[in-house]
Amino acid sequence: MLENKFVSQKCLRTRVPDIVHNELKRLVEFIYSGQLTPEALKDHSKSLIVAADKYDVPQLMEVCEAYLVKTLNTENVLGILELSARLSSPAVLENAALKLILKNWKSIIFSDEYEEFALKNPLLALKVSRSIPEWL
Repeated sequence: MLENKFVSQKCLRTRVPDIVHNELKRLVEFIYSGQLTPEALKDHSKSLIVAADKYDVPQLMEVCEAYLVKTLNTENVLGILELSARLSSPAVLENAALKLILKNWKSIIFSDEYEEFALKNPLLALKVSRSIPEWL
Protein backbone atom coordinates (compact mmCIF):
# COMPACT_ATOMS: atom_id res chain seq x y z
CA MET A 1 0.00 0.00 0.00
CA LEU A 2 2.79 2.43 0.81
CA GLU A 3 4.48 1.58 -2.47
CA ASN A 4 1.26 2.22 -4.32
CA LYS A 5 0.92 5.72 -2.85
CA PHE A 6 4.50 6.49 -3.75
CA VAL A 7 3.97 5.42 -7.35
CA SER A 8 0.77 7.41 -7.74
CA GLN A 9 2.41 10.57 -6.36
CA LYS A 10 5.34 10.08 -8.68
CA CYS A 11 2.95 10.05 -11.62
CA LEU A 12 1.30 13.35 -10.74
CA ARG A 13 1.97 16.04 -13.30
CA THR A 14 1.58 19.74 -13.17
CA ARG A 15 0.68 21.52 -16.37
CA VAL A 16 2.13 24.91 -17.09
CA PRO A 17 0.04 26.57 -19.80
CA ASP A 18 1.60 28.55 -22.63
CA ILE A 19 5.05 27.01 -22.34
CA VAL A 20 6.37 23.83 -23.92
CA HIS A 21 8.60 21.30 -22.20
CA ASN A 22 11.97 22.49 -23.56
CA GLU A 23 11.23 26.11 -22.72
CA LEU A 24 10.06 25.21 -19.22
CA LYS A 25 13.24 23.20 -18.79
CA ARG A 26 15.35 26.22 -19.83
CA LEU A 27 13.35 28.48 -17.49
CA VAL A 28 13.97 26.18 -14.52
CA GLU A 29 17.65 25.82 -15.46
CA PHE A 30 17.99 29.60 -15.52
CA ILE A 31 16.27 29.97 -12.16
CA TYR A 32 18.73 27.52 -10.63
CA SER A 33 21.93 28.56 -12.42
CA GLY A 34 21.35 32.15 -13.54
CA GLN A 35 22.68 31.23 -16.98
CA LEU A 36 21.52 30.17 -20.42
CA THR A 37 23.63 28.52 -23.06
CA PRO A 38 24.07 30.40 -26.35
CA GLU A 39 22.12 27.60 -28.03
CA ALA A 40 19.22 27.99 -25.57
CA LEU A 41 19.16 31.73 -26.19
CA LYS A 42 19.17 31.25 -29.94
CA ASP A 43 16.41 28.65 -29.89
CA HIS A 44 14.18 29.90 -27.06
CA SER A 45 14.79 33.61 -26.36
CA LYS A 46 11.42 34.76 -27.71
CA SER A 47 9.37 32.29 -25.71
CA LEU A 48 11.58 32.63 -22.64
CA ILE A 49 11.17 36.40 -22.50
CA VAL A 50 7.39 35.93 -22.49
CA ALA A 51 7.69 33.30 -19.74
CA ALA A 52 10.09 35.51 -17.77
CA ASP A 53 7.60 38.35 -17.99
CA LYS A 54 4.67 36.13 -17.01
CA TYR A 55 6.45 34.44 -14.08
CA ASP A 56 8.35 37.58 -12.99
CA VAL A 57 11.95 36.52 -13.59
CA PRO A 58 13.55 39.92 -14.30
CA GLN A 59 17.10 38.62 -14.73
CA LEU A 60 15.95 36.26 -17.47
CA MET A 61 14.06 39.11 -19.11
CA GLU A 62 17.26 41.16 -19.17
CA VAL A 63 19.28 38.31 -20.67
CA CYS A 64 16.68 37.67 -23.36
CA GLU A 65 16.24 41.39 -24.11
CA ALA A 66 19.99 41.83 -24.51
CA TYR A 67 20.19 38.86 -26.86
CA LEU A 68 17.18 39.95 -28.94
CA VAL A 69 18.49 43.52 -29.24
CA LYS A 70 21.94 42.22 -30.19
CA THR A 71 20.51 39.99 -32.92
CA LEU A 72 17.95 42.52 -34.16
CA ASN A 73 18.03 43.05 -37.93
CA THR A 74 15.74 44.17 -40.74
CA GLU A 75 14.49 40.62 -41.27
CA ASN A 76 13.30 40.02 -37.70
CA VAL A 77 12.50 43.56 -36.54
CA LEU A 78 8.75 43.38 -37.13
CA GLY A 79 8.50 40.11 -35.21
CA ILE A 80 10.47 41.61 -32.33
CA LEU A 81 8.24 44.69 -32.30
CA GLU A 82 5.20 42.39 -32.26
CA LEU A 83 6.77 40.38 -29.43
CA SER A 84 7.39 43.55 -27.41
CA ALA A 85 3.66 44.25 -27.39
CA ARG A 86 3.09 40.99 -25.49
CA LEU A 87 5.29 42.12 -22.59
CA SER A 88 4.25 44.12 -19.54
CA SER A 89 7.42 46.24 -19.91
CA PRO A 90 8.03 46.49 -23.66
CA ALA A 91 10.26 49.59 -23.67
CA VAL A 92 13.67 48.02 -24.35
CA LEU A 93 12.61 45.83 -27.27
CA GLU A 94 10.11 48.32 -28.62
CA ASN A 95 12.60 51.20 -28.64
CA ALA A 96 15.33 49.10 -30.26
CA ALA A 97 12.91 47.83 -32.91
CA LEU A 98 11.53 51.30 -33.65
CA LYS A 99 15.05 52.72 -34.01
CA LEU A 100 15.96 50.04 -36.52
CA ILE A 101 12.69 50.46 -38.42
CA LEU A 102 13.18 54.21 -38.60
CA LYS A 103 16.78 53.81 -39.71
CA ASN A 104 15.65 51.52 -42.57
CA TRP A 105 12.10 52.78 -42.95
CA LYS A 106 11.86 52.79 -46.75
CA SER A 107 12.84 49.16 -47.17
CA ILE A 108 10.70 48.04 -44.23
CA ILE A 109 7.56 50.16 -44.63
CA PHE A 110 7.18 49.33 -48.32
CA SER A 111 7.70 45.59 -47.88
CA ASP A 112 5.05 42.87 -48.13
CA GLU A 113 5.96 41.81 -44.59
CA TYR A 114 5.09 45.25 -43.25
CA GLU A 115 1.75 45.16 -45.02
CA GLU A 116 0.90 41.87 -43.26
CA PHE A 117 2.28 43.23 -40.00
CA ALA A 118 0.13 46.38 -40.25
CA LEU A 119 -3.02 44.34 -40.89
CA LYS A 120 -2.37 42.15 -37.84
CA ASN A 121 -1.05 44.95 -35.60
CA PRO A 122 -2.73 48.24 -36.48
CA LEU A 123 -1.78 49.96 -33.22
CA LEU A 124 1.89 49.08 -33.63
CA ALA A 125 1.79 50.17 -37.27
CA LEU A 126 0.31 53.47 -36.14
CA LYS A 127 3.12 53.85 -33.61
CA VAL A 128 5.67 53.25 -36.38
CA SER A 129 3.90 55.73 -38.68
CA ARG A 130 3.82 58.41 -36.03
CA SER A 131 7.52 57.95 -35.31
CA ILE A 132 8.65 58.48 -38.91
CA PRO A 133 7.99 62.25 -39.16
CA GLU A 134 10.27 62.80 -36.16
CA TRP A 135 13.14 61.30 -38.15
CA LEU A 136 12.48 63.11 -41.45
